Amino acid sequence: MNFRLEFEQKRLPAIVYSDEQNLVNFIHSLFDPKEVPIRLLFQMPYDRENVKCPYDIDKIHVDSRVLSVKDDVPDFAVFTIDMPEPDEVGMAYRIFICLGKAYDYPAYFLAEKSSDDSYVICMINERGDHFSFMKVPEDRVDQLQAIAYLYGQYWSLKTNENTQVDKKSRYYIEQDYIPHVLFKNELLGETLLKGLLDGDTKMLHMLFTSIYKTRGEECPYDEEQFAVKVKEILGEDNAPKFSVITIDLPKPEKMLLSSRLFICVRPSLKDLRYFLVEKSFDDEYALCGKDGEGAHLNFGKAPELEIEQFKKVCEIYNNYLKSLPGE
Repeated sequence: MNFRLEFEQKRLPAIVYSDEQNLVNFIHSLFDPKEVPIRLLFQMPYDRENVKCPYDIDKIHVDSRVLSVKDDVPDFAVFTIDMPEPDEVGMAYRIFICLGKAYDYPAYFLAEKSSDDSYVICMINERGDHFSFMKVPEDRVDQLQAIAYLYGQYWSLKTNENTQVDKKSRYYIEQDYIPHVLFKNELLGETLLKGLLDGDTKMLHMLFTSIYKTRGEECPYDEEQFAVKVKEILGEDNAPKFSVITIDLPKPEKMLLSSRLFICVRPSLKDLRYFLVEKSFDDEYALCGKDGEGAHLNFGKAPELEIEQFKKVCEIYNNYLKSLPGE
């Protein structure tokens, strides 16, 4: 188990989004002038397992300040936690915890290392969903301005239900249903995969329509708004190495919906990977993924052109195949 990733991606978000008393106690601990509580919290799992911590915890530093965004968003506090230099993808070199003055609407952001060694501002919400937004500005002041903007957007979303993503339908299909079927349901997953490999757009539209219907909703999309394309990638001796299924979706109306899906799979239908091009703030898009355990993965800002997105997905998948035993 990677204790640092667990700390940054699970333990701290769980505290931030816990009940108010736990959050208040944690926030008060961040004011310790010697920064002992946050360092001990980081060190704890290593000590419990009697493992030497490979990081210098003296490099963990906390800063706090009050920021303003715009007239319709109240002033809020942001706690910046500097972390030791990351040595793996997914680790953060800086964490930002934002919350209102009454400890309301907490939000957890990270400056997270991406697969191309760049850094991306990400957010983990109260459900554990993981979202990426933008490349991290180099200057610390610019970082805080970016966090202030993102928190302002988040505050507006949380306080205005009309702008929130409808997670009962399209979001559920893209983020939960399709990856769950592909990874966890052998019979349905194989049927869906074979249909997509045959370029069956009608089947895909029927899937969307049926799920909307079971949830008491009318599917707002026509079959013509979907497209399924399949590209076979060749390996040595021109033998098929893997296939890439590109699924074009209707234009996302809201943040966190996807414009395109990519599914990479071997000819044996094994070693599948699932990617999403997710809408972020200001019409930016992020290249993300879901694994077999339902974890949300971040691969940084998505290229604008489809061909460049395709190349990036192939690069990530090729690296994944190289990491497998026997490859």
